[in-house]
Amino acid sequence: MQCPQCGTENPQDAAFCRKCGRNIGTTSPESSQPTTLGTPPQQEYAQQQYAPTPSKRFVRCSNDSTIAGVCSGFARYANIDVSSTRIITLLLLLFTASGIFWVYLILWIILPKEQCTN
Repeated sequence: MQCPQCGTENPQDAAFCRKCGRNIGTTSPESSQPTTLGTPPQQEYAQQQYAPTPSKRFVRCSNDSTIAGVCSGFARYANIDVSSTRIITLLLLLFTASGIFWVYLILWIILPKEQCTN
């Protein structure tokens, strides 16, 4: 079976052209009418329209804060558990000779405070 778009010769039972991916249909044994199977996945993906996703902002969460809401805001931004963020921050505070303290303090100052939703 020859592709009408690019002219490539394809096997008789092929549903799509192996070179360009166009739907060339197959002939079912019961009838001589070609049966179309739809568009190949590449074309379906290209034809889908997606709604723009809202941009994520790194903010301090005021309604879920223990000290300043920095860990809560980071957990919300990175889509991870708040408890694990707080434990990692505590471990970093213990093992980095208070280096994380200064990072936390700077983020406390520069990040805007906002009511966060789950």
